[in-house]
Amino acid sequence: MRAIRPQQRIELIDALRGYALMGLFLIHMVEYYELYWANPVSSSVNSTMFFLFGGKAYAMFGLLFGVSFYILMEGQARRGVDFRARFVWRLMVLLAIGYLHSLVYGGDILTVLAVTGLVLVPLYRCGNAILLLIAAFFVLQGPTMVLRAAEFSWDPGVHGTLMDTYATGSFLDVLRVNTWKGQLGKWGFMIGSGRLWNIVGLSVLGFVLGRAAFFTELERYKSTHRIAFAVLLVLASVLLMLRKPLVSAFKDPIVPQLLDSCTNISLMLLTVMALVLLYRSESVARVLRLLAPCGRMTLSIYVLQSLLLVPFFYGFGAGAYAWLGQPMSAALGVVLWGVQIWLAHLWFRHHHYGPLEWVWRSATFMRTDIPFRKTSNATGQLAAGA
Repeated sequence: MRAIRPQQRIELIDALRGYALMGLFLIHMVEYYELYWANPVSSSVNSTMFFLFGGKAYAMFGLLFGVSFYILMEGQARRGVDFRARFVWRLMVLLAIGYLHSLVYGGDILTVLAVTGLVLVPLYRCGNAILLLIAAFFVLQGPTMVLRAAEFSWDPGVHGTLMDTYATGSFLDVLRVNTWKGQLGKWGFMIGSGRLWNIVGLSVLGFVLGRAAFFTELERYKSTHRIAFAVLLVLASVLLMLRKPLVSAFKDPIVPQLLDSCTNISLMLLTVMALVLLYRSESVARVLRLLAPCGRMTLSIYVLQSLLLVPFFYGFGAGAYAWLGQPMSAALGVVLWGVQIWLAHLWFRHHHYGPLEWVWRSATFMRTDIPFRKTSNATGQLAAGA
């Protein structure tokens, strides 16, 4: 049986994933892990965080999920392995991890990525032109319009129940409500807001970009990256300026949803291109590389964040949603993110994978002999290119 060695990493992809995780974490902090929506009161802190990361961090995860799909599938194809069936199994493992996580934090995104990732598998052999058309259909809210034409609406009506339970319920109450109603609330939001379709479309786009080596052959795409940045800057600026006039001119509720979707995605892609261009500068790249270890163990960090901070914010724990306030919550988030960077760097001095990453990989291949802890001998072999 072939030995499974630690994965070769693409540092820029890890850094981008770390940035996306940072954005998602800071949004969760100012959202009090959902409880902000029990009584939302806008503030400058809240507005700033949502402008920077709201609707963008999750979108970046969707894009990078598609890139990772290509990297994983292509890596196995070079070994002569058709990985599609095992990738479906890999998604089922992620779905199980995500569901267990969502019992504590109902806003979990892992289950969404696992389900939407299934779309990529039958598209693996499709040409890029078809893939780009599919991506555009989803990103431009095609499914929302189809559902609207069919007069389909999904509002599970569980928001009040969830907020009351998170604010005043016991830990067992939270687990109980998240078993089913929390899932309904999350999927209802993902469908109603159109974010579900954004993730599908961006995953397909990420697959195309991965296939084109857009994030790995930086010199080849040097001028393309600059052009993409300029185009996205103009597009995002135009969308931001036209939102209010267009919403006023068109009273249809689909207009603000479509505009918000396109604006957030254009700003996310603009951010990605800015980070890619900045990565060319060694002084900036050194800073961005600080995020890479977090990007390598995104799954572990994401779950650990919830396990520690849901009890901090919710009523069964410290109830911080009621007394911490937006400025302090944001400041605490920045400090805790710095701690997470430090811990991730420390972790990878001695390990090849994050703990849940190792579990996920082992379950994917149904093997337990995948290297986890680094040894001096193994480290030397890897350095020598073994």
